[in-house]
Amino acid sequence: MTRFRDWLKEQINIPALDWEGKYGELKAQFIEMGQLKSDFDIEKFTVMSKGRFPAHQFHMLMRQYSLALYEMRRLALDREEHLRRMEDLGGDYPDIEKAKHRNEIDLLELQMVNKISSLEHFEKVRQKLLADHGEFTNEQYQAEEPEFWKWNMLRLALEEASERMTGIKAGTWQTIQQLEEPAPLTPEYQIAVRDEHGKIDFDRAKELTNPTKKLVE
Repeated sequence: MTRFRDWLKEQINIPALDWEGKYGELKAQFIEMGQLKSDFDIEKFTVMSKGRFPAHQFHMLMRQYSLALYEMRRLALDREEHLRRMEDLGGDYPDIEKAKHRNEIDLLELQMVNKISSLEHFEKVRQKLLADHGEFTNEQYQAEEPEFWKWNMLRLALEEASERMTGIKAGTWQTIQQLEEPAPLTPEYQIAVRDEHGKIDFDRAKELTNPTKKLVE
């Protein structure tokens, strides 16, 4: 807290114009890196969280798709409201009110970048699932339920048994399982954490997690 107060004292004398200029300078980078949920995340941890059950994959995808679309519509409406309010300002400090609206619009636009990126990939995956399996129905989803829950319980039991045998937490084994599932759309996302015997090469793991090693060229 003391360090923060010292920092704030140093910053407090900086004119607002400097902050505005810094935002303008960095806005393009904010937008470029605005996607929070990566395409990889969507394929591995949304769709493939339901294993190899196509109707369940589609069900999970559409749940996330609908929420993202709702949020996108809400953000667009909020942005439009701020734009209209900027045209009809009143009060004693219209310049400050305008700046407040502009600040809110900037944040909304960054949030919209994130949603647009997710929506675009949701749609690509949706089209791929439909191309591979045809139209999905609630009846298909219901028919998959018994085998899905059997698979899910066996998976959980195996992960808990693996935790007892190895000391590696069950949640880590679950993440490894999802990482190794085939990506529904992007072949380049296929990775293997374990070797052909289902074991983790800890010497290789140490090499990969060496903080001095450059992993991405």
